[in-house]
Amino acid sequence: GTLPADLYERTVARSNLRLADGAAVDRLVLRVRPRDPAVGLPDLAAHNQSVAARGGAALVEVRRPAPPAGTVPRRPAAAAELALYLAPNALVESGHPEIVALAREIAGAEPDAYRAALALTRWTAEHMTMDAGIVMAPASELVRERKGTCMGYATLLAALARAAGIPSRIVMGYVYYGGIWGGHAWTEMWLDERWLPFDAAVYAPGLASAARLAAGAGSFADGGGELLGAIGRLFGRVEVEIVEAEGAGRVLRVPEGRAAYTVEGSVYTNPGLGLRIDAGPYAIERADSTWPSMLVVAFRRGATTIELHQRPRHPERAAAEPPDGGAVVAEPEGATLWVWTAAGPDAEGALRDFLQRVEKRPAW
Repeated sequence: GTLPADLYERTVARSNLRLADGAAVDRLVLRVRPRDPAVGLPDLAAHNQSVAARGGAALVEVRRPAPPAGTVPRRPAAAAELALYLAPNALVESGHPEIVALAREIAGAEPDAYRAALALTRWTAEHMTMDAGIVMAPASELVRERKGTCMGYATLLAALARAAGIPSRIVMGYVYYGGIWGGHAWTEMWLDERWLPFDAAVYAPGLASAARLAAGAGSFADGGGELLGAIGRLFGRVEVEIVEAEGAGRVLRVPEGRAAYTVEGSVYTNPGLGLRIDAGPYAIERADSTWPSMLVVAFRRGATTIELHQRPRHPERAAAEPPDGGAVVAEPEGATLWVWTAAGPDAEGALRDFLQRVEKRPAW
């Protein structure tokens, strides 16, 4: 299923910066402003999120936790307050025989709980398929059908974690993806005496990045009812602006009000992607594209069209295919796969020549 375009637009917030590799973000500072001041914002404070008020907006710093420094033993969580995050419920069916058997198959022999968590996340990312028509479903259905929204990915992963003896909870909020901030769900697991984020839907190896904004987390013992108020004040009700992004040892500071990209004459510049292209005789088109389209920008000269797509590199699935009679160049960079395509007369030669016009520099 799909959302009508107008409804989809109302549920997301466009980003003021397009990130070259969202999975590489270790720290992010966001300015979150309510579209209706009377409604306000939910409580955005969390274990890895600090909040300060700034003139009617919240300045939120999100940090990716460091992974465990050593082996995390596989042993039952002793704290009574974690019992709810190990218990099965109507959605997170961690006691279902199929879930228990699958968790044992994926991670049963792994002595390190952190490595077991990574294996469960990778399996979920590789075996689930995104389906916007299945918003919520119990884990027993998800493990059979293997399709759902991000909520389905988070539910199944949480169930597998609990079945493997790892306390888990589901987090809801926004995630950065393809030029927008969109409603999202991911999983946190209690490891190394703290909650660590894992994301099977927006997947890259390791802990989930800081390119997300949590509005609340819960065991889903009540079906998620405890989170409805928080996400109801977030989804479609806020503007999200990146102030700083840090990753790979570099910090990118974004001046307030700066556009995500500029077009000056024949020159297209995208600072978040570290991209500058003097398109010369090519017209610059569709530069406002965002997810669910993977297109970043297109260039046209007569019957020849050249497009740049930003695709996730993980999980690794089908390779990029050229358009009929066209040409394609795919370049992996971190968790991103940059895909250039060309269609039209002498597509291969046109793409080869056009790529000479592309200046790429580190975005961070």
